Amino acid sequence: MVLARVCQLVGALILAQFAWRIANAIYMYFIRAPDLPTYLYPSTSGVRPWALVTGSSDGIGKAIASQLYQAGFSVYLHGRNADKLELVKKEILSLPANSVQTLSNAAHDVKIWIQDAAAAEIDYDNFARTISTLHLTVVVHNVGGSEAYTKPFHAQTQQELDKIININARWLTQLTRVLIPILNSVDGPKLMVNIGSFAGSFTAPYLAAYCGSKAFVRIFTRTMCADNDFMRNIGKGAKHPIRYQHIGVGSVRSGTNLAEIGFGVPEARDFARDLLRHMGGPDRDFAASPAQALQEFMIKCLPQQTAELAIGKVMRQQYKY
Repeated sequence: MVLARVCQLVGALILAQFAWRIANAIYMYFIRAPDLPTYLYPSTSGVRPWALVTGSSDGIGKAIASQLYQAGFSVYLHGRNADKLELVKKEILSLPANSVQTLSNAAHDVKIWIQDAAAAEIDYDNFARTISTLHLTVVVHNVGGSEAYTKPFHAQTQQELDKIININARWLTQLTRVLIPILNSVDGPKLMVNIGSFAGSFTAPYLAAYCGSKAFVRIFTRTMCADNDFMRNIGKGAKHPIRYQHIGVGSVRSGTNLAEIGFGVPEARDFARDLLRHMGGPDRDFAASPAQALQEFMIKCLPQQTAELAIGKVMRQQYKY
């Protein structure tokens, strides 16, 4: 009898948690108003807010930067190719932007930072000094990737593995370190969005370093949120703490990913539109769209070995192993 009651209680708790997650997803994706305008406010001297988007020379990053500019932000682009960034800057400056009454007299600009995120030596502090006077309210860490997915781990070179770790983990860590004081100097809401990957939650063949570094992005983001909670609980929290968010990303069609568009596989501009609609709210770890959220949930419901076999099958088809 006791065992039966315990089973009933456990079942009720599981159902309650599931119902709460469904209700929260419905509210976030279909009911709640966009939170991005919270971060679109002028400085005390009337300067338009800036958004820094790393890895914005093409694909997801370019789409996010373009739509942030159209939403009313000045945008700081980042990439390693100067020519591509100049083209993106020119393209963005030609876009129509929303008229925001409180920013009507503020300059609307685009700047460029040229830096290879995979480099072993990067002067992060020098970049921080360069942008220290900007009214920075939004940061989107979009840099990431892996080029070593065609051979097993032991066949990958030290240079390839270092590049994966530098791009996906070291860059995020060090750049966040120097950006926090700049964001905290702003008297108002500020947001840091870390673009992750489903690879941070699931394993995939040949991608040990990539999956591990993407798992780092997820846990790093959650820990920064925990830092805020701890500081608040001991009475040392900021008036406007930085809001950190992790975005789990599945397949997105872009210039470097020619996956067929379908359920849970949007184009980069559609992904960016969904992201801007939902980022900035209270959620700490979520997918940009309901389709990708459902896709991730369905994979998590599978037994681990079954999920690994399914992911391996997709990779064989995509990369012709």
